[in-house]
Amino acid sequence: MQTLLHNSFIDFLVEKEMPYQWIDFDQSIIFLPKISLYVQWMDIANNESIDPGYCQTLSMEYHANGKQLWRIWEDQWITHFEMLSGRLMALCGQYIALFARKTQVRRIDTPTSSAFLEHNHTLADVSARYKYGLFDKDNLVAVACFSNPRNYIREQTTYRSAELVRFATKRHYLIAGGLGKLIKAFTNEVHVDDIVTYADLDFSIGQGYGKIGFVRDKILPPQKFIVDKDFNRIYISHKRVAQGNPLPELTRFFYNGGGQKWILFPILETKI
Repeated sequence: MQTLLHNSFIDFLVEKEMPYQWIDFDQSIIFLPKISLYVQWMDIANNESIDPGYCQTLSMEYHANGKQLWRIWEDQWITHFEMLSGRLMALCGQYIALFARKTQVRRIDTPTSSAFLEHNHTLADVSARYKYGLFDKDNLVAVACFSNPRNYIREQTTYRSAELVRFATKRHYLIAGGLGKLIKAFTNEVHVDDIVTYADLDFSIGQGYGKIGFVRDKILPPQKFIVDKDFNRIYISHKRVAQGNPLPELTRFFYNGGGQKWILFPILETKI
């Protein structure tokens, strides 16, 4: 279903001279032939009655057929317009290219990582023990945040594992080898047996992780969100509901496409 915001997305494509083709009017899916990308517009107001597994099933169907599907939600188009539009323009070839070998990695403090993520990651800031920045001279162009390692038992063996909780590059930048260089800096400083991370199926099937040696572990179920009157997105966990924690004024709710868990084993020979 087309809405005013949906039309603003189409207007953006026209303004930027990005050719598109309608693939499915009922599901609001278009195809961008220049970058072989399918984009689905999701109007929050019209998704409260949709099957919770709809988005994930559709994403996996497209992936199984060798097609990349992006899902743009109405609330994120409002709150993260510069970020999402910049990502689209970068995919279309309008980016600043850098090679990671020409950059330097440095530990950064929380204010620095927070400010960078607020401007360059749709999930914004996060609490993390280790924060690294990739610099082109004095220009911060990428950030990776890692959790404190924890011990896990897998197949009767104890593993020391950390999570890559955030990775973001500066808007309009494409950095070849950037994530791999940041992970290498972390593993050189902190001993771990593996690193886990997660890919949002609304935006990625995780191909980038696979290219540097991550192995897909499992598919994660869709998550339920509400969007309040100011278009703030809030994750509704079963624990939060069970405890009776108060929620803001509820306007709309939806289920996203879920995610994927990926694992990298630095002790093995990887591509990073």
